[in-house]
Amino acid sequence: LYKARKEESAAVGDIDVVCPAPIRKKKGLREKVVWAAESEKEARKQKRLVIHTSPDFPRNWGVPSHSGTEQTGPAYDIGVVASFGKFIPQSIIGRFPLGMVNLHPSLLPKYRGATPIQTAILSGDAETGVTVQELHPQVMDGGRVLAQAPFALDDTIHRLDAMRQMGAAGGQLLVKVLENLEKMRAGAAEQDEAAVTQTRLIRKSDAQIHWDTMPAAQIMRLHRAYFGQEPVYSFFRMKSKIKHTQLLELRAVKPSVPPIDRTYLDHPPGTMFFARKVPYIEIVCIDGSRLHATRFVVSGKAETDQYQFTAGYLRYRKAPAHPRFLTTLPDMSRPTPEYVFPPGYKRPAMPEFDMSIKIVKN
Repeated sequence: LYKARKEESAAVGDIDVVCPAPIRKKKGLREKVVWAAESEKEARKQKRLVIHTSPDFPRNWGVPSHSGTEQTGPAYDIGVVASFGKFIPQSIIGRFPLGMVNLHPSLLPKYRGATPIQTAILSGDAETGVTVQELHPQVMDGGRVLAQAPFALDDTIHRLDAMRQMGAAGGQLLVKVLENLEKMRAGAAEQDEAAVTQTRLIRKSDAQIHWDTMPAAQIMRLHRAYFGQEPVYSFFRMKSKIKHTQLLELRAVKPSVPPIDRTYLDHPPGTMFFARKVPYIEIVCIDGSRLHATRFVVSGKAETDQYQFTAGYLRYRKAPAHPRFLTTLPDMSRPTPEYVFPPGYKRPAMPEFDMSIKIVKN
């Protein structure tokens, strides 16, 4: 919208921004902003007016005028909503002569709700998209569809990249809608309620890796879907303590890459292999595939790389030769029980390795 305004688009004259207030925390006598909406940051750069919502929005909040005071007449023509996260009632929608439209990052009616990008990646979808819809006064993401554009999801893209790319595509689509609003509304389509799917808010526990059941591809989808939001995590036992470990950077391993240890298929899922001068921890998964982890946060401490992680947590006196991440926390008064593969489990076949790829071992 800012770009369209600079290009003197007939559809975009003036823009002001409404968003939640920044979150501040005091440290001594100083106050620090620990979170601020991206829309506010961009608005400040563009020298636009920023208006904060009330803590109990939509109560105790009215559509402002350009001066920031509550309007008595229509100061704005149309409201545009993106990633707002709050339901907007008719009492606010009706204050705009042209109503309100919403940019939603899915092909509605699929993936209504707060986490459509994460859900699409978790589901392994090859395609999602962006939708410009009218705001519905009773149903979140239930308005008439004005325009849609598809977006391809490859098996490497993570949430932040998808957000950026879909945001750019959605912005272009939104400008087209605003430039042809009357025509778009004449051809608007009601959503098929029989095809509606809902998404839900993410909990921290959703990011746990379940080594007993998750193949490598599913773990990578989890990592990519929550990237930059909730790092995937697991646990391992170090002596008499459980170490909660976030895996900040994960890579899927091609089957042709030689393993650090050729006996890896004999070990339980979650087993870690490491070697000097090898910049990753290799982890075996339930389907026999492997993952490479290179950055970690252990029990809330500072971020570490593979070398620091190995030296600090995996190499100590009487350390197990093959430590492993756990899905279920053990009884700490007893030794960790040996892993039992599920009934009917078939050991995957050993793949052919490309021996031109060198692995330095201990």
